[in-house]
Parts: sequence; C-alpha cells; structure tokens
Amino acid sequence: MMAAHDQLSVRETLKNQISHLAQIGIAAADPGAGVRRALQARPLPALRAGGNHYILAFGKAARAMADAALLAASQPVARCLIITNPENMPDNDDGPDRGTPIEVMPAGHPVPDADGLAAAKAVMAMLSALGAEDHLLCLISGGGSAMLPAPAGPLTLADKAAVNQLLLGSGFDITQMNAVRQHLSRLKGGGLAKLAAPARLRALILSDVIGDDLRVVASGPTAAPIASRAEVLAMLNAHNLWEKLPARVQEWLASAAPEAQENSTDNQLVGSNRLSLEAMLAAGDTGDITLVSDALVCDVKVAAKQIVDAVEAGFAAQPDRQNHSFLWGGETTVQISGTGRGGRNQELALRV
Repeated sequence: MMAAHDQLSVRETLKNQISHLAQIGIAAADPGAGVRRALQARPLPALRAGGNHYILAFGKAARAMADAALLAASQPVARCLIITNPENMPDNDDGPDRGTPIEVMPAGHPVPDADGLAAAKAVMAMLSALGAEDHLLCLISGGGSAMLPAPAGPLTLADKAAVNQLLLGSGFDITQMNAVRQHLSRLKGGGLAKLAAPARLRALILSDVIGDDLRVVASGPTAAPIASRAEVLAMLNAHNLWEKLPARVQEWLASAAPEAQENSTDNQLVGSNRLSLEAMLAAGDTGDITLVSDALVCDVKVAAKQIVDAVEAGFAAQPDRQNHSFLWGGETTVQISGTGRGGRNQELALRV
C-alpha cells in the first residue's frame, strides 16, 4: 500500500504537470505573442512609393494585438486605430511610444450600440482613404462583429438589434447567425476587405470559434461570406423566421444581392483553441499525452461523462500507464439552476 506522504507526492506531481500544460496552452493563445510571432516570421512588406503602413485592430483582444504589432513593426506606422469593449479602454496612454498616432475607441459588446456605430464609421472613413500604395495590417479578435455595426443600405442599428435578438432565440448556431448578419452589414462577410481595396491588406486573426472558420470569426470582415443571399433566405424560411423580421430587413434581403468580388486578403490565424492544444500536445517534458477532442461543445453534464468515459477506457486499455494526460478543447454550455459562484469550466471540473 502506498504511504500517505507518497500519495501526496504523486498528487502534487500530477497537479504541477497539469498546471504546466495549461500554461503552455494559455501562452500559445496569447494575443500579443501570436502577433509578434507572425511579424517576426514575416515582417511588414516594403512600401510602394508614397505609401504608408496602417494598423486597424478590433475585438476583445485589440489592444494587446495592436501594442504587440507596434512594438514588432519593422517600419514606421502612420496611424493605428483600435476598437475594443469599454472594459479594455486604457486608463491612460500606456501603449508603446513609437511615434505612431494611436486612437482607441469604445464599442458595445455583446450588444451593438451607438459607440460601435461611431467606431464603424471611423473605420470606414479610414478604409476609404487608403490608396493602392498603402498597406493595412488588420488585427481581428472575438467580439469584433458586435463592436463594428455598419448597417447595409437603408438598415438601421435598431433593425440589426431586432434581428440579433430574434436569432439568439432561434436555435441558430453561431455560423448560421453570422451568415445572416453578414448580409445586413457593410463590413462583415468580406465587406472590410472590399472597402480597403485597392490597398494591400493582411489580417492576423485570433479565433474564438470551434473549427477556426475565418468566415465566422468576427463575422469574417476579411473573408468570403459564409452563405449566399439565396441560402440565407432559405435558412430563415426553413426556421419560420422570415415573417418575424423587420420590414426593412425583409426588403433588403429580398433585393438583388451585390455582385461577388474576388477576395485576395492575406488572412493568417495567430491563435486558436486548436493551436493551443497542439502546443500542449508537443510538450516533451510532461509524460505521454493524448488529444481526445478539439470540439467538446455539449452541455457540461454530457461533457463530464464523455471525459470520464474516455479516461477510464484509456486506462483500461493500458493499466500500467504512468504520467498520462488527456486533452480536450472546445466550448461547453451550462444551464444555470441556482445562485452559486463560478462558471461552466468550474462546473465541468466538479462534475468530472
């Protein structure tokens, strides 16, 4: 029988291993580190005569990504515009001092607001001033969709808010919701890339969606649309949502869709759930590691059973396993039924 102090020693060793692995995963998802790695591997390109470098960052990680880009920039940057949620607004000018004019604007999240509308107008003004000789580095992170509401055509912010509220209770997943939103916006679904043309555009993207579909992250401002206008109409009708849409939205979606344009944006993923898992999997000093799934997306009750079943099956197959870690990544959900503290990750751990 193992002595009590030996059991404590083993437990402490396992705890340290798990903590070390978690830190590796977190480091791999660090917004600033991801931008630095990307710009070290491929610096800003040489400018054409008369051109300038510009930085546009939006989303919940916008400040960290922009700061890293300014520090890593191999050439002077003429302007940096940052759009982020109010919680990430600077208390003072604590960004990197590289002689670049930096403007930070607040925007509502998760509900679009008037601040976001003002920020979207500032972004569109910046994009419209770019020329073929300029280069734009776009830094995109989760939340960017809500933070840059730019209603298309005759639509208003109220129209978009009404659609958003309707979709949230529709049973649509995030991909389906963003497919609809893209057709109601001037910036989503590749709209930002169109407005930036003819300038050269490179986007560094921090993914917060399972599967890392760049058309879905922040509603794909530099990527192709998820679905065509016809497919969106069919989707809305299939879920009996068409008649519930505001009249202006119905008229807009029923009108002829703009002609699709080729998208030549240089999109690069710099951080994601999958990249964090791969970094953990590659750790050579933590014993054997098995990546079970990178798409654990069910309720915590179901997820807990899946985790326990997989671990028990793994050790049943190899009873003599030592120092073995099992990895999952994803985004579980939880049904709140009380007034306790914590969130879905703590509940998942407790259930396991």
